[in-house]
Amino acid sequence: MTHSENRTLKLFLWGCSALGALSLTIGFGLEIATASALGSMMLVLPVLVGFLWFAQACADSLRENGLGEGTAQLYDEAYAKRLFGENYKRPSDD
Repeated sequence: MTHSENRTLKLFLWGCSALGALSLTIGFGLEIATASALGSMMLVLPVLVGFLWFAQACADSLRENGLGEGTAQLYDEAYAKRLFGENYKRPSDD
């Protein structure tokens, strides 16, 4: 994941969390059902995106440690591509 992608994801997660918390607070404070529902949805979205981000970071870390190449040698190249994607090999240290 590039630096700009990482920064964009962090901005999305923090922004969506802040707007969701604000909307949820307004919804509960003023007893507005629509604002409460919108705030709840906006707070769940960063959790889902954060989980997917964490899963991608784990796969990248395992790939950098050579697990993709080991999986290809142990099982099959097609299985390694299915688990880690097309770039299952360890990045070169050029």
